[in-house]
Amino acid sequence: MIYFSSLLSMSWLSTTLLIDFMVVPLIFRNIPKFFLAGEIGSQLFMKYNRIELLFITLIITHLIFFKKNFRHLKWLLLLSSLLLAITLVYNFYLTQRMREIGIVWEYVDQTGQLGTKNIPDVQQAHQEFHRIYIFLDSFKIGFLLILTSLSLKFKND
Repeated sequence: MIYFSSLLSMSWLSTTLLIDFMVVPLIFRNIPKFFLAGEIGSQLFMKYNRIELLFITLIITHLIFFKKNFRHLKWLLLLSSLLLAITLVYNFYLTQRMREIGIVWEYVDQTGQLGTKNIPDVQQAHQEFHRIYIFLDSFKIGFLLILTSLSLKFKND
């Protein structure tokens, strides 16, 4: 029964790794216009963040539905709650904010105002949000690895 949660978390982990380490680098390598590549990457992440919400919703629902058969539920629900929090931050704040800053960055760059007085350093702001995204993504990958292994370990309990 709990195997379904393992399957979902493995699917989520594999698609995350595929997008983070293959698809996005390919986009930036093959599209010569930096801001166009950034926009395509933003659109990809905005769509994938919605899929991540589906993954975590299904995982939590499955865990709760089978709680009577599963004595290690609290650990899996704790990890799932942390993954839900990360996913909500991605969906409702971080990805949109990075996209907004990217749009401003492109405008400032095209108008020749980048680096001038009285213009905020949008490159630096974008880099800060990008670091936060990478930081959270690192934890998400770690939590997914742990969730998957615990789900597989406890599947017969």
